Amino acid sequence: MHPNLSPSSLVIPAIIFLLSHQFSNFVCSDEFHYSNCNSPVECGGLGKIEYPFWVNGAQPDYCGHPRFKLDCLRGDFPTIQIMHRDYLVMDIDYDTQILKMATFYEFFCPEFDITMDSTLFSYTSDVEIATVFYDCSSTDPHPGSYNFSCVIDSFPSHAYLVTNTSAASEFASECKFSASVPVVVPKSADGVKEILSSVFKVNWTVNKTECDECVGSGGRCGYNSTLDQPCCFCPDNPYRNKCPNLRSSMYPSSLSMLFSL
Repeated sequence: MHPNLSPSSLVIPAIIFLLSHQFSNFVCSDEFHYSNCNSPVECGGLGKIEYPFWVNGAQPDYCGHPRFKLDCLRGDFPTIQIMHRDYLVMDIDYDTQILKMATFYEFFCPEFDITMDSTLFSYTSDVEIATVFYDCSSTDPHPGSYNFSCVIDSFPSHAYLVTNTSAASEFASECKFSASVPVVVPKSADGVKEILSSVFKVNWTVNKTECDECVGSGGRCGYNSTLDQPCCFCPDNPYRNKCPNLRSSMYPSSLSMLFSL
């Protein structure tokens, strides 16, 4: 050792060397899942899209839940597909986990099929489940029923949207059942098209606590399709729930030896 150098005089240069070397490795180890999912992505007028949603064509599918894919190619509002049917997404409230949607109706009576995935979504309290009947032999007007025309085999046919549960049994004996549909009936409805085109809301049931824990630890929520479960993408690696204390992992245990000199 040089006669003018003491062990303590080597501490500062050694710390600088180790920290710069370790920090360089830390930055270079940036995990690609984290990088790919951490960039802000917008869709329509909904602002920044967050987990469990992900934007088709702009993000890899692992950035969100596989059944929460948004498609932004149809215009101002994105669409989401639930049980093989497309819905317009009007608004997303991440705090309450409420999705505001409208549906595409083409008024082909036998093709009404509005079914939510009950494992992921549930209707809010203001949504009524109405019933569509068509090809009726005879029936009288009834409170809570709305007459409209739909298409069967290229020909118009009388159909009814029934929001009254007791009336539905009467229509069932005279008509063919088409489907149950979610509606929010206005206080003064001008017609069935207004009712069917109304916006309705559903709650999504993906666990929010896990994602909050991941984000709070500095990670980005994602999904592992192989394991079929959520995961947390962190700057170094994916983890199950949250990122480890990355700051402490930057400092090797050998530093404690240097500080003891």
